[in-house]
Amino acid sequence: MIKQIYFDAGKVIFTRRTPDGDRIAELLGFPKEDYNKILQKIIDIQSTEEGTQFWSIKTLEEEYKYLNEFHRKMCVYLDRPYDDVFLTKLSECRIKADFIVNEGVVETLETLSKKYKLSILSNALPSRRHHELLMENLISYFDPIIISFEVGIHKPDNKIFEYALEQSSFEPSEIAFVDDNLNNIQAAKSLGFGQCILFSKESHPDFKSTANFRELVNLLE
Repeated sequence: MIKQIYFDAGKVIFTRRTPDGDRIAELLGFPKEDYNKILQKIIDIQSTEEGTQFWSIKTLEEEYKYLNEFHRKMCVYLDRPYDDVFLTKLSECRIKADFIVNEGVVETLETLSKKYKLSILSNALPSRRHHELLMENLISYFDPIIISFEVGIHKPDNKIFEYALEQSSFEPSEIAFVDDNLNNIQAAKSLGFGQCILFSKESHPDFKSTANFRELVNLLE
């Protein structure tokens, strides 16, 4: 019998409406179609230490510091004027990205919370806790909230699923997992999660699947 549900967050609970790069391109005054090329150029000129620094981000303050420096390099590369306020504005295109809560999520979480303990297991930077999960007070439904950058482990690494199990008071067989990524679902299943649901329009022979958040109520029965 399922007693706890771990949810992925992005694409499951909320969805990005506008790509971060579109907003940054608009602020910097270049075509949004060029964003990925410019982004890759800045990544290429980063030092090994700076690349390591990204994967070591664990706090919102560290996220701001890293992104502000990254966008400073972008401004220099594009020969655009900048100051600290403008760099923060660029960084907040990512930190406060344009997300919308998916249809039916709040009412369904309200229903599920009466029967199950609800939790988050998300591959994300720390800003997820400080921005997206604050939309419509989503954060109030979840405990624990496990953010990959905060713990330094990322799905589908088995260690983050083991960490999630350690944070639970239930047996693996009593825990469900909902994610839009098949690799993550398979990893959770291999560690004994009792039910694994693929959040996708595509069906799969080994897992229940849905792209309608409301349908989770029935699938978890």
